[in-house]
Amino acid sequence: MIREKLYRDKKNSNCSRGYAGFYKENYLRSLNEFMFAYYLEKAKERFKGLTYGVEEQTYVVNGVSYKPDFFIYLKDKLWGVVEIKDSSAKESAERYQKNFTSYFESRGIKYLVFYKIRWYNKINKKSGLNEIGINKWKKESMYDYGGSNNPRFGLKLTEESKRKIGEKTKIRFSNEGYKQAFRKKVTEAMKDPLIRSKISIGQKKVHQKKNPRHIVICPYCGTEKEISNSEYINFWKNDPTKGCCGWCTRRLREQSGIVYKPSIDIDKKAIKKRLRNEVILLDNRVIMVSSDDIREAKNNGVIHKNSPLSEKTLLKYFNTLSKKEILNESNKGN
Repeated sequence: MIREKLYRDKKNSNCSRGYAGFYKENYLRSLNEFMFAYYLEKAKERFKGLTYGVEEQTYVVNGVSYKPDFFIYLKDKLWGVVEIKDSSAKESAERYQKNFTSYFESRGIKYLVFYKIRWYNKINKKSGLNEIGINKWKKESMYDYGGSNNPRFGLKLTEESKRKIGEKTKIRFSNEGYKQAFRKKVTEAMKDPLIRSKISIGQKKVHQKKNPRHIVICPYCGTEKEISNSEYINFWKNDPTKGCCGWCTRRLREQSGIVYKPSIDIDKKAIKKRLRNEVILLDNRVIMVSSDDIREAKNNGVIHKNSPLSEKTLLKYFNTLSKKEILNESNKGN
């Protein structure tokens, strides 16, 4: 027997679709497809006018998009279509047979779902395909289901299809054997520097698409600057007074009549000066800054009303200072 599975259905399967690659310029998505394509190539030698194609057309049957695996032609006329399934997918094969047979036969096209092991053994015997030929194709095959190699390429998934795919994926990964086999394949693949490089390039493209870089020109000095997407949205997009640096930004705001925010140090120096005067007047009394002191300082202009320092921050800072520190630091500020 050429090929045999140790499990009966996909739910208990420890394997995924293992091999995919090119044969006679056709991209084949499984070993079973390779067996059937090899058989058709040999059949072309015996039957003149026989040709075939792979996934050439998509049909919409009862609102469902369907792309058969093989299209068989006799003298350039479509004779039949063949769907290739694994022997473990008996339920799926029977569903395909039931849903699509009448559609194709009503149009004079033969329809066959290939899935039984004895059928694969029979065509392998007729075509002369043996283990040597199978192993050779396995070594030459590749594991690439990206882009046009994906079975669902070009087809838009409905929410129902997404839900079904998600449920099947959960069932597969609930099997510990499947998880171990999947983890082993990923580990082996990641040892290949070409695969790692391909993944890295793909991730960079995704990141660049989500976070594109922007080239902006400073309105004041005309300097070009490359910035990130978040910087562009938060600062440059809606602010005509934003410059390439703090100095340019300040000049632009002054030209627009905007009062530039004083630095945080001004608030600190102002309140230290006020506390120093109170310390001198009250001699050796312990001075504690309260919320009322902060509000009064803001009303009198000692602290800027739009100060970036919160009341909590001011209280925490100044209540930790001693009288000596207030006097010394205030004198330095003057």
